[in-house]
Amino acid sequence: MSNDKTLQEAMKRAKQDFVEPKGYIALIDLGDKSLNGNPTQVFSAIYNRLGLSVQNGEDFFDRKENRYYVVYTYSDLAELINQSTKTISRIMDKLVEAGLIFRKKCFNGTYKLFPSLPDAVKEKFLGHSKKDVATDAPQQVESADTTPADKKSSSNKTNSLLNYLNFNHLKLRSNNTNNSKINENIDNVEIAAEESTLLSYGMPQNLIDTLVSLSYGSAKKLTNYAKLIMNAKKKVYRDLNYRKEPLARTATMFESNEFIKDRINREVSRIILYVGKKYHDQESMDKVMFTSFKNFFQECFDLLKMYGSIENQTSLVC
Repeated sequence: MSNDKTLQEAMKRAKQDFVEPKGYIALIDLGDKSLNGNPTQVFSAIYNRLGLSVQNGEDFFDRKENRYYVVYTYSDLAELINQSTKTISRIMDKLVEAGLIFRKKCFNGTYKLFPSLPDAVKEKFLGHSKKDVATDAPQQVESADTTPADKKSSSNKTNSLLNYLNFNHLKLRSNNTNNSKINENIDNVEIAAEESTLLSYGMPQNLIDTLVSLSYGSAKKLTNYAKLIMNAKKKVYRDLNYRKEPLARTATMFESNEFIKDRINREVSRIILYVGKKYHDQESMDKVMFTSFKNFFQECFDLLKMYGSIENQTSLVC
């Protein structure tokens, strides 16, 4: 029990040390002209992904270093900036030498990457201090369709969803009063038809249930969420297949990649709730959700390639 407490305290300290960007930052000004160009692009991509690692908690926390890390293959970085893996290797050496990246090599040649943002550029780049970084306290998120009369039930629904995010125990489509307002608004015919279609595409029932709950009775929202998820999964598969990755198909299938099975409900819920609170126009919401879903599937591939299984993830020393 004490080990769990020590781990939670270490994770909390690491989260406090991480200064979260306000949105995706394409290029981070590192304050060093010698690092302009490709090194800046590579560091920016790695640091932006660190935010996802922090949100994923223990999955990307190194207990020996007491820090969150990023999994980013050199081939992925090479494709991102349209350079060779040899160039990426030289860039990484440069970033390591500058003290911006610490890396640990694992058994299969993959690296755990630990980026550090220079103190001198934190305020300039982020526009806020560590005090503004989100804490562990859950935030209330209301549906755009919520009316003043429904605020109380909306709060109950939100708390149920946040409990699901934190403890993975939300019972969807139950008779419990917290979900009664959602169920009352569901167009059963359209929702049932959409569910049947999603099942035929291989989407797991528990993920469909999560999407139904987050759609608040709107078949249109359900269809849109599902379409974004499936298109993001397909994009990652095509990219991996183009690079002739041997695990391309296995890594992007719901049933065969246990990292997807273990995390997808939690991640999809987190992404949809965050986007619903942060953005208000549909185009921006769809763009951010698609990118986030794509990053999720890419990370699940990286984890499968690095560890092979969830069991190995907790026991592997690197």
